[in-house]
Formats: sequence, structure tokens, C-alpha cells
Amino acid sequence: MPKRSYLSHNFFNIPIEHGFTWYQSYAIKRSHPASLFMDTVGIIWFTYFFWAHNWQLGLGIYLLMRLLSSFATLDCDTDKLSQTTIGKIALLHLNPANFIIQVCGIVVTYYGVWQHSALTTLIGISAILVGHVFGWEKVDDRFTREA
Repeated sequence: MPKRSYLSHNFFNIPIEHGFTWYQSYAIKRSHPASLFMDTVGIIWFTYFFWAHNWQLGLGIYLLMRLLSSFATLDCDTDKLSQTTIGKIALLHLNPANFIIQVCGIVVTYYGVWQHSALTTLIGISAILVGHVFGWEKVDDRFTREA
């Protein structure tokens, strides 16, 4: 039985089958290559239209791509996907520090895009990348820090 204690203190603690919470299962399905591809396309177009101050069209395209990626991963096996490196990385994004820092970074990034401010956008992108520092021991035991 695979280790399932990726995030036992998660506030999205809605149990589902196979030992994952609903939010863990959602994160794993978003790490499927088809979902990653469609989400990336949606984010690119959302950013373009957000830059042009047409957030409604950008949001519509992003939500359409998100819906398509959800349908594409409806029947994927979360147990098998969770054991891949990308599945483990998706679960590390549920670390509270990782999640909060990255959400704040996304808000700052898109504020910078809206304002056409390169500095604000770069600060936001930097915050998103700093958010990746937390939780790597969940991906592989070799990343565990020694005291």
C-alpha cells in the first residue's frame, strides 16, 4: 500500500476512495499530461487577454480549457498517477506554505500583468517560484533535510 500521508493537516479533508481526499485527487488529476497541456494553453490565452484588459474573454477561455481538461482526466487512475514524480510534485503543492505563497504570487503576477508593470510581474513570478521550496521531502526521501 503506498504511503498516503502527503498532507494529513489539509483543510480540504473530504474523504474519497483509495485514501485520497477530494482535493488531493483533484491535484493529482491536474498533474496528468493532458490536463497540464490544456491548462497551460488556457493560462497563456488568459494572460494575453488579461494584458489587453479583456478579463471576461480570458476567464472564459481558461474555464473552457479547465473544463476540457477535467473531462480528459475523468477516468484516470489517481493511485498510479500519484506514484509518478509529477503526481508527487502535485501533492507537494498542497503544502500550506507552498499553497499560500504561490497563490499570493499569482495575485501579484496578474496585478503586474494588468498594470503592465514588468517589475511587479517579476516579483509575483519570483514568489511563485519561492513557493516551490516547501514540501520537497514529500516527493522523495532523499530531499529530507538533516538536522
